[in-house]
Amino acid sequence: MDEEQADSFQATLGKILELLPQETNFRRHSTKAIPEIVQALTSAHKVFHWYLVCDFGGRTGGERSPGLVEQAVAAAFQRFGDYNPYRSHFDKAAAMFRGIARGHPFTDGNKRTSFYLVMYYLDNTGYPLPNNLDEQAVVDLCLEVAEGKIEDVLEISNRLCKLWRRRARRKTT
Repeated sequence: MDEEQADSFQATLGKILELLPQETNFRRHSTKAIPEIVQALTSAHKVFHWYLVCDFGGRTGGERSPGLVEQAVAAAFQRFGDYNPYRSHFDKAAAMFRGIARGHPFTDGNKRTSFYLVMYYLDNTGYPLPNNLDEQAVVDLCLEVAEGKIEDVLEISNRLCKLWRRRARRKTT
């Protein structure tokens, strides 16, 4: 992938960010912060969807059913008492990515918008988009997740770590 293609992800994300209100601190982990984080990410995803479908083409329209985006986002932040199934920011990004790419809350653009949500979330948790992002690897990952070839959140997280040139901390079983 050439430098121009790598810059296109960052340029598109930059244009979308101009449409969003002030940043939310996604690094907070308190249970009181989670509703605000979920709401901010849900709103951001809807803006991403609108912008990307208008810019790149696809069927417009709202959610297939109210609450599908929020449900996919909220699942990444769920806890069961003291147990947090998605401990790292990459795990949370992977859970959101899978929930939206597989859940298809919109009639079109779910793979694209789910990946932009991942970029936005990781950037706002201290993991900016790397230079020379492998666009074909992104496309492959989006297709594999959407088609159900990869369902394990940990495996998706590890693949995101690889794209971001971060060491995966755990192995999948």
